[in-house]
Parts: sequence; C-alpha cells; structure tokens
Amino acid sequence: MQVSVENTGTLGRKLTISVPAERFEKEFVSRLTRLSKQVKMSGFRPGKVPLKVVEKQYGQQITDEVTGDLIQATYIEALGQEGLRPAGGPKIEPKPVNRGEALEYTAEFEIYPEMANLEIKGKKIERPVSEVQDEDIDRTVDSLRKQRAEWQAVERKADDGDQVVIDFTGKLDGEPFAGGSSTDYTLELGSGSFIAGFEEGLKGLAAGAETTLKLKFPESYHSEQLAGKDVEFDVTVKEVREPKLPEVNEEFVKSLGVSSGTVDDFRNEVRANLERERDDRQRSLVRSQVLDALYDVNSKIEIPQSLILEEVKRIRGERNTYAQGQAEVDTGEPTEEESKLAHRRVTLALAFAEVIRSNELKIEPDLLKKRVEAMAEGYEQPEEFIRMIYADNNRRSQLESMLLEELAIDKLLESANVQDKSTSFKDLVSMIRPGA
Repeated sequence: MQVSVENTGTLGRKLTISVPAERFEKEFVSRLTRLSKQVKMSGFRPGKVPLKVVEKQYGQQITDEVTGDLIQATYIEALGQEGLRPAGGPKIEPKPVNRGEALEYTAEFEIYPEMANLEIKGKKIERPVSEVQDEDIDRTVDSLRKQRAEWQAVERKADDGDQVVIDFTGKLDGEPFAGGSSTDYTLELGSGSFIAGFEEGLKGLAAGAETTLKLKFPESYHSEQLAGKDVEFDVTVKEVREPKLPEVNEEFVKSLGVSSGTVDDFRNEVRANLERERDDRQRSLVRSQVLDALYDVNSKIEIPQSLILEEVKRIRGERNTYAQGQAEVDTGEPTEEESKLAHRRVTLALAFAEVIRSNELKIEPDLLKKRVEAMAEGYEQPEEFIRMIYADNNRRSQLESMLLEELAIDKLLESANVQDKSTSFKDLVSMIRPGA
C-alpha cells in the first residue's frame, strides 16, 4: 500500500492512498466465491452457480462492498503508518474502481494540534487560606435557627426581619392594574421581594396602619405595561410578626440529624461541613486561575474547526436546556462569542489531556476511595452513598475525571508562582464561584 501526505494548512492533511490491485482482487474473489455457494438461481443447483453468472448479477454490489471495506481498513492502516491523529471524520474521495487496477482514494481531515505549553511557569496563582472560626459556626447555627423560626404577632412597629400581613392594591393612572392586588399577603421586610421602595415604605408601621406608596417600576421590568411607570399602592397593615428562634437544645439538634443530641457534636458537625465547603471553594477558585493561566499560554494555538463546531453545538444545547428544553439546536454559523468560548473549552480540554498523558497521571483506587468517603461524610447515610457511587459506572467515571483534572492542576501548580492569601471564611464563601 502506498501512502502520500500533503499539508493543506497548519492542521489540514490530505492522504492519497493506493491499495494494490492484488489485494482488491483477492477480497473480491473471496466474496464472490462465498456468495456463489449461497445464492439461488433458476436452472442451477444450490451452491453450483458458476462464478461468471454470479459476477454478472452481483459484481457491482461486491465491488462497492469491497471498496468500502478496504477504504475503511486501509485508512486506519495509513494513519498508523504516518503517525497521524485525526481530529474528526475524514472526507473520502474514491477514484473510479476498475478490476485489475489499484484502488485509489484521497482522505482529507484535520489533525490535533501539538500542545507544547504544558506549564504555567511563573504565572501568579492566589490561593485563599482560611480557618473556620467559632463565629462562623455561630453564624451558621443562627441561619439554621432562622430557617425554623416561628412567627408571632407583636404590638409594635415593623422593622427589617419582621413579617407583615397586608392587603394592597396597585394603581396605574388611578386605575387598578392586573396582578397588582392581594389580600392577607405575608411579606418579610428586607427580603427584596417587591420593587424598590415597597418594603421600605412599610417599616415603622404597626397593625392597623394604612398608607399609600408612590413608587416606580424599573425600566427592565418584565411587563411592558408597567416597565418604567409611576404607580401607587394603597396598603393596609393587618398584622406585624417577629420571629421566635428555637433554642439550641437536644430537640433542635436531633431535628437536624445529630443522633446524640449534644450541642458539642452538633457544632463539630457544622464545623466539618463548613470545612468541606471551604475546601471545595478553595479548589474552585484555584482551578479558575489555573484554567485562565493555561489558556493564556495556549490561546494562540490553532484548533481544528471540526472540534470548534462540535463544541458550539454543546454550548447551544446547554443554553437550550437552561431555556427549558427547546427541541431544536440552532445550526447556523457560530457567533463571535460562541467561537471564543468554544476555542477556550477545546484548547483547555486538549491541554489537560496532554498534561495527563505526558505525566502518566492516573487514579489509584486508594485516592478514589478516600475522596468517595470524604464526600459521603456530608450525607445522612454515608454507606448508602458509597455503594451508589461504586454501583453506578457513570457517576464513578465522572468522579474519576474530576480527580484526574485535580491531579493535572496539582502538576501545573508545581511550576506556578503560588501565593497563599489569608482570607476569612465569610469572605471566602462570598467570592463568586467561577465557571468552567
């Protein structure tokens, strides 16, 4: 078999492949012979139909089958012979096939780029370092208490954090508008549930008070009828309630799944949960910086267009999912924004794959076991969670992929300029969690 390679671009390759006539003929005759033993024709006994007769009727069919199978087989052989890795399916152009002549065809495709920049040497990576303090535990416990608060009516003026039970009627140009009225509506002041000024206008009012709030809907409001419009709300306060928080006692602790019922065990469990959240947030923030650094050193690499287009399809599919599952994915030309995002994702995927391959990174069973057990600590039935992970191949594969990426990130951090920055737990969890 003869193979020639032509570069049609930085990543484009065109193979011209010539398969010897003897190989084609051998396969053709072999199939013709097998078929002659199976085919039934009038005037001939089964298995005794002459080859020439079979060839006359089925020759073109056999030629097409042999051509297709030989192209498929020799294309793979040619790739191995030339050491090429296609990034997508080839465009095959066969030349006319004639018995007794070599089978010739061309195959055009793009290859994967060579990812040469597999270090982020000198790149600054800021790693937030935080310790969970007693005040962080107190704040979490208070949050849990507020979630289980009982609301009690009080004879005083309303303030932030209180609930008010109200009747209200909204008016546009003096006339009530659709959806602007309610009776016995419960509203927590400070929740930001209503347009700006509504909740603020109820602070300082006690049960029985009536008021008219002159407000304006935001320009971006979803209703065109109301967007940017001046309106009035006639409001009657019927009741003011304040939250009564439960005591942190045995009953409260047990209601949260701490079987011992002791406050110390409860606080220890809260601390462990916060530490897991801290570790997860730290990994996420460091990961984001590593991704940015790795893309920065590889952003000029040309990526096969076939991979970009496939990634654009995935991006559009994700957006359709978020948009409540539209049935069809747009197949039009990628926008500049989509192309940039696709280029980033594909570049990083290829770079990470090469970091993993070149460093021979792999997930040892002990590492997987340790991570699964750590994740299980956050569940009420950890043993059931562990069984579920090991029984579900998809879940386990996803976890292994995540761990491989973490190993690759650790490898990349070896060459980076990592600087630890002391950060309070409160500030750490308020940092925006970066995307992929």
